[in-house]
Amino acid sequence: MESFSDLEDLALKLLKEMPDFTYEGDPRNLIEILGVFSVRPKLLEDCLQDLKESSQKKDSSEYSLALAAVYSLHGNHEKGAAEYAELAAKGKKRLSAQEYVQWASCLLNLEDMTGAAKVLENGLKKYPEEQGLIRRLLVCYARLGNKKGVLEMRKRLLEQYEKQFYLMYMAALSGYYQQGYAVGQNIERSLPEEELFQPGMLPFWVTYLSCMGESADIAEFHEKAEKCLKHFPNDPNLLNTVGYVYADRNVYLDLAEKYLQRARRMLPDASEIADSLAWLYFRQGKLDLAKKEMFESLVLAGSEPAPEILDHAGDIFLSSGDLRAALKYW
Repeated sequence: MESFSDLEDLALKLLKEMPDFTYEGDPRNLIEILGVFSVRPKLLEDCLQDLKESSQKKDSSEYSLALAAVYSLHGNHEKGAAEYAELAAKGKKRLSAQEYVQWASCLLNLEDMTGAAKVLENGLKKYPEEQGLIRRLLVCYARLGNKKGVLEMRKRLLEQYEKQFYLMYMAALSGYYQQGYAVGQNIERSLPEEELFQPGMLPFWVTYLSCMGESADIAEFHEKAEKCLKHFPNDPNLLNTVGYVYADRNVYLDLAEKYLQRARRMLPDASEIADSLAWLYFRQGKLDLAKKEMFESLVLAGSEPAPEILDHAGDIFLSSGDLRAALKYW
C-alpha cells in the first residue's frame, strides 16, 4: 500500500494549481484538496484508515476527521456518519460547524431525518449563530412536520438577517458597494425562498440592488431586479433603484424610463428620483428634458444636494454647452 508521504506528494503537486491554498500539515487540508479533485478516493480511504489504526498518538482524531470527510465526499454516507458518530462519542475533538453539517448530510442521504435533526441541534448548542446549521435544521423540521421548530429556525434566521442588513446598509451608505453586495449575497443565500419576498424584505432588496448595481454583472442584476419587481411592482424607491442602475449602466433604457416615470408620479417631491430621470434623459441624448429634470432635482434637494446630484448636474450642463453652470455644480 502507498504511504501517507506518497499521498502528500500527490497533494502538493495539486497545490501548484491552487496557489492560495495553504497545506500547513493538516490532514483535513490535504483531504480537501484531493477530495475536491476526486483524486484516487480508494487510496485516500486506505491510507487514512491505516493511519488511524496504527497511529502511535493517543489522539488520532485528525485522521478520523479526514476519513469521515473522504467517505462523505465520495458518497459512502453510512461509513461517514459512523465515523463522525465515533468521533463525537470519544469527545476528544471538538467538531467544527462544517463537520456537523457534513455529518447531518450523511444522515440526510440515508433518510435518517430524526438523526440529522439531533446532530444539527447538538451543533447549534456549540455554534448558535451558524447559518448553515440553522438552514439545514429548518429543512429537517419541515420534513418532520415540526412546526414549532420551523418557526424557531425562521426566527433565528431573521434575527441574523437584521444584523447583516445593518452591515450592508452601512456599507452602501459609505460607498463600499462591493462589501455590501457580498453581505447581501450571504443574506440571500441564508433565507428560504418564501422569506425573501415577504413585505418586510423590501428595504433589503432596495439596498442590495443598489450595491449589486455597482458591483455585479448587469445580466445578474437584470434577472434579480425584474424578479423583485414582480413581487413589489409599485414601490417608488425600488423602481428608482432599478431604473437608475439601468440608466447608469446605459442598458434597458426603455424599461428605465417606464420605471422612473412611474416612480416620479408616485413621489413627485423626491429629488433623487428627479435626478435619476434627468440622468436617464442624458443617457438617451434628450438634453432639454435632462436639464428640466435636473433643475427640478436641484430645487427639491434644497440647500444641500447630494454629491451624486451635483455630479450629474455638472455633466448634463456641460453636455448642453453651459460650462459656467457645470463649473458651479462640480
